[in-house]
Amino acid sequence: MVAITGLNASTSNFDETLAVLSRVMDSRHHAVALTLPVMHESETGEDSEVGGILDLVELEIRVVGPEGSITAHSLEQTHFDLIDSHLEALTAAVVVTSTDENLIHSILAHGFESGDQLREELLSATARREIIPVFTLEDSIGIVELVEFAADLELELWLPSRVLPHDFLATSLGEGLARVWRGEITTGEYFADSAAVHVTEIYGLDGKTRSHAHAGEIIRIHTEPVLDAGRVISEMKSNPLVIDHASE
Repeated sequence: MVAITGLNASTSNFDETLAVLSRVMDSRHHAVALTLPVMHESETGEDSEVGGILDLVELEIRVVGPEGSITAHSLEQTHFDLIDSHLEALTAAVVVTSTDENLIHSILAHGFESGDQLREELLSATARREIIPVFTLEDSIGIVELVEFAADLELELWLPSRVLPHDFLATSLGEGLARVWRGEITTGEYFADSAAVHVTEIYGLDGKTRSHAHAGEIIRIHTEPVLDAGRVISEMKSNPLVIDHASE
């Protein structure tokens, strides 16, 4: 799951960020927006800022009132004109990833029966790691939608065992580089997004051979097969851990 933050910055652009996510994520996954930012002029009138979120599943806009209360508004035709492409992307993601042929034909012919049906299919596809849901998040706006979606995920569909704090975890940065987030890496067998991978050699950034590396280090590794950027390297076949890559 991805939360796009910092949308009140003058240089931010939600659609552009979503497009970048779609390009850099593996082609087996679909990065799709479940909520969109609703922008309005700031108090100074110089910049736009996030005034609420548009929920693409429930098809309503939710804004935060002066005392922190949430108010929901139904969409108007002008909103649908702006979000058609996002709704199409949600539908396409469900159709492409579903294995239920009757459901696929029904969606293609008549659309979704309800927001609950769409939400259920999106949750199932997320748990199977076939789609990556993307949420708008700015200050307190959008947190509820993100947390509720995460809480409803049936992780048992793919999670092999409980993840312990000491379990090893790293990310491939491309061109042989890897960032160790947790634990220790040595030569031997690991998993990269559920596929077996063998680490044959470890080098420091100074070029010297290493026998191991610890959390917090960036190293160069030789693996069979070679890993492209963005692969999660773990001792387990899957690992439910949120990592904030920030600008790295």
